[in-house]
Amino acid sequence: MQQRFAILISAASLVFSVACSQSDAGITMAVKAKMAADGTVKASEINVDTHNRVVTLNGTVGSRVEKERAVTIARDTKGVTNVVDDVVVGPVPAATTGSYGEKAEDTA
Repeated sequence: MQQRFAILISAASLVFSVACSQSDAGITMAVKAKMAADGTVKASEINVDTHNRVVTLNGTVGSRVEKERAVTIARDTKGVTNVVDDVVVGPVPAATTGSYGEKAEDTA
């Protein structure tokens, strides 16, 4: 009887831990959502990829503070085991709305 109980508890623990672990896609979404909600990080400038719970960040940001905050957000996200920081600090490309990279002109 005790052995059956121990096996039942072990099985329940395994099911619980698998159910609570986040998928790579879930981790990516969580990191992106946290960055989007953060006042320092421009989430649109940083790409987030997750493979086997390792988050890779890349892109170009305008300041070292923004880069460090993005890494901190990723590290603090549940399920993340490691962060690969490929973010570069430099001039952020200007947003364009015209074709072939031309800026749209105001016609009003």
